Amino acid sequence: MITLIALIVLAILLGLVIYAQVVVVTRQENDLYDPFGEDEESSWTMHHTEYINRYSHKIYFVQINSNQIQMTFESDYYRIAYSNDDSDTDLYMVDPSGGPAIFIGTNMGSIYHAWRNCIVSSITQEHGKHYTLTFQKIEE
Repeated sequence: MITLIALIVLAILLGLVIYAQVVVVTRQENDLYDPFGEDEESSWTMHHTEYINRYSHKIYFVQINSNQIQMTFESDYYRIAYSNDDSDTDLYMVDPSGGPAIFIGTNMGSIYHAWRNCIVSSITQEHGKHYTLTFQKIEE
């Protein structure tokens, strides 16, 4: 009887040791694993936020890749402005009713802290009330 209990305890301890080693190895691998790499072009984490403007409308901002954020809003009223050149394709500003007005040169950290020092360099209207904000990250 004692031998059987000793074998059961030994099997449980062996199982715990094996489980602990798997967990430790998994955590070490996860600590070293960087799915986006270390280089500047592929190093990003997708962030998103809902911005509630002064009219209580929701403005959605979703980072879609390492240097672009998609802006979407529900309001039917908004303003856009084009740059001063002769092209009608280069947007300079998009301003949904109640804000926030996003201009070329806007620091997206004012919308969401994770995007601090991400400066809007171009604005593209995808369709309707969907805009892509391309940004450049500046060093602090």
